[in-house]
Amino acid sequence: MLTKKFFLIGIFVFAILAGVIPVLGQQPPKAIALGKLETGAITADVPEALYSFTARANLGIEIEVLVADGDLTPRITISQDGAVLQSWDGTQGEKSSKAKYTFEASGQYVISIGNISDTTGIYVLTIREVQGATITQISADLPLSASVARGETLTYQVQADASAATTITIDVENLTQSVSVALKAPDGKTIGSVGQSLNGGSFRIPAGSDQFVIEVSNSNQGSVPVDFKVLVSRSA
Repeated sequence: MLTKKFFLIGIFVFAILAGVIPVLGQQPPKAIALGKLETGAITADVPEALYSFTARANLGIEIEVLVADGDLTPRITISQDGAVLQSWDGTQGEKSSKAKYTFEASGQYVISIGNISDTTGIYVLTIREVQGATITQISADLPLSASVARGETLTYQVQADASAATTITIDVENLTQSVSVALKAPDGKTIGSVGQSLNGGSFRIPAGSDQFVIEVSNSNQGSVPVDFKVLVSRSA
């Protein structure tokens, strides 16, 4: 009898480890598709809701979280395989929070709706297809001066030097708390990033024919676009 009991316990534990039975308190992501409305609630007991989304390469989307009830200030996050790709914070008191993102590769992603400062409420989540991010080819020693709107990411490409490894230096002016600049490898991995506490940085890239990406993102959900200036220089 005891042998049978331990056998059943072993099967149960194995099922949990294998993901057949979810661990108590952990809910698997709910599938969501383009154009579909999903209603959810962020509470003290459920501070985050997860949604699985299948994307194709170069798909541009706009995520909108509309607060129907409560004081919820949402945090929208996109991740893949446990790694956060990008996150946006809503503005306190605003009922609608939006974020735009362009997927570099096809695959399965997780979109999470969380909260800021323990705010709670009922929300309606919508994902719409939008035109993908415009990728601008730039040369070294060319300053980028532009405005980045709320929830927007501007994308620039820098060509690696074919004959030698080089150092890319990014100097930033007018950087506010909501704006960040990141240098990414061709596979999408972040090489380095620059935020308000660090107004510049130097990053080494190898020789070759690869295109490296510079992303300027504005996580602020305020209505006023943020002006920025980025100087990209190259040295041996």
